[in-house]
Amino acid sequence: MINTFGIPIIPADDNERLQALYHYNIIDADVKISFDNIAHIIADTFDVPIALISLVDKEEVIFKGNVGMTDVKKTSRGVSLCALAVLSDEVTVFENAKEETCLVSNPLVAGKFGLKFYAGAPLTTKDGYQIGTVCIVDKKARSFTHEQKRLLGRFSAMVMNEIELRLEASRTVLSYTETIEKQRNDLLAREAQLTLAQEMARMASWEWVFAEPTIQWSPEMYKFWGFEEGEVNVTLELVAQMTHPDDMGILEQAVAAVMEGQEVEIQYRRYDKNGKEIFIHTKTLIRKDSKGNPLSVFGIDMDISPLRAIQDDLQVQNHKLSQANSELASFNYIASHDLREPLRKIQTFSNRIADCELENFSEKSQFYFSRIINSAKRMEQLIESLLVFSRVSNISYSKSVPTDLNKIVSTVESLYSESITAKKAVIKSSKLPIIKGMPEQIEQVFSNLISNSLKYSKEGTPPLITINAEKIKKQYIGGPHLIFWKIDIQDNSIGFESMYEEKIFEVFQRLHAKTQYEGTGIGLAICKKIMQVHNGDIKAKGNPGQGALFTLYFPDIN
Repeated sequence: MINTFGIPIIPADDNERLQALYHYNIIDADVKISFDNIAHIIADTFDVPIALISLVDKEEVIFKGNVGMTDVKKTSRGVSLCALAVLSDEVTVFENAKEETCLVSNPLVAGKFGLKFYAGAPLTTKDGYQIGTVCIVDKKARSFTHEQKRLLGRFSAMVMNEIELRLEASRTVLSYTETIEKQRNDLLAREAQLTLAQEMARMASWEWVFAEPTIQWSPEMYKFWGFEEGEVNVTLELVAQMTHPDDMGILEQAVAAVMEGQEVEIQYRRYDKNGKEIFIHTKTLIRKDSKGNPLSVFGIDMDISPLRAIQDDLQVQNHKLSQANSELASFNYIASHDLREPLRKIQTFSNRIADCELENFSEKSQFYFSRIINSAKRMEQLIESLLVFSRVSNISYSKSVPTDLNKIVSTVESLYSESITAKKAVIKSSKLPIIKGMPEQIEQVFSNLISNSLKYSKEGTPPLITINAEKIKKQYIGGPHLIFWKIDIQDNSIGFESMYEEKIFEVFQRLHAKTQYEGTGIGLAICKKIMQVHNGDIKAKGNPGQGALFTLYFPDIN
């Protein structure tokens, strides 16, 4: 680009000015009619032969409104006087261009075009950038008053406002177009989702206008019953033929009800094209006229055959469960009475013999007799543990009440005070929460865990039991709860191998010989069962020689 003015015409912020110009998308826009009309008004108002609305690009000046130079669409920025006008936010005026030093070499002034008068008001954006001009040109010199400058400035503001409005309108149109396209795509997506949902849910729709003999099926409905779309003419007679004979009464009552304007919801059996029996759930919606007379019925059919099969199987399982509960009740009775009675006699007579005759026994006989007494005692412990375990299985969480775990721990400490004192044990407990539970059962859990920590303590090392609480978010455990209280019970006992972390909660699982440590192997199984009944859980982590950690999860009651 050749600069014919002899002075700089590229401002320091020209890159920002150009960005402001391109922001309006006006350079290639079709605005000729509108801007030409404005140019005509300007030319008539100032009584000049040439009026222009220009945009100053990087190297060119583009005329978007043109009166008097219609054969010129654009010119070089280094030639057009508009390049000077955009350097100021005021109106630029040359009353006699031949007398201006910066214009003596300009071809429009010095050449045969013969420009003598120029007045240009900049098109100024809201951010203060001059992107073009509204200008008037004459080939004869003329004076230009202050009022005329103000008027030209107002024309410039009017054109800039037009540009702003066009940008806003184009954005609105684009936004509207994008919105329509988005809505169209959303509608297509919803239709596809609905079709997929209907297929996955094994359901389809239909409509019957009472004044017409046929029922309109959706495309999914034809697939539902095994037909090609349009293969059959759907009438009440066809529906009746497809209905299970034993369920005809249900269908007839439903048809009578909908024709009277009543919505129905029924379950009955029908056959598809291949004779397969399908158990369906039908729900209807009635459309009425302004007087409340029924016009048509819209319905949804859902294949509930798998659900019915599950319900039938559930009934069978419930019956089996009822039988199992009866058998468990019988077991509890037998364990409580029939098994205990002979055991009591064995223990009673054994104790009498021991009191009266034990000293007369040989050393070997005394050893065998003590084994009998110990075995009877262990049998009694096993029966008692099994009864506790079976009772836990039958307790109901609905009987739960707010339970203060601090009081539970205090009660258990009192219960084992002698053992705690004898072993110089220390129990450190932080502030524990109030949970929803059955106090007796929760006490059983803490009792079992603390007694285990005391029982399996390392010889020569005072037991240290630490109990801490933390509220956490946790995935589904045993109920619809998201927030849980996590209770950690850590000790410095002999611990156990990590491979047994799940196994120790099974019934009769012992990690040590019964001659080493007393117990039945049911205590932790009882803890697991109690925590499950409370919609919680219990986990264990062991480290041989380093101790054990048992973690309880209780649902938060708040």
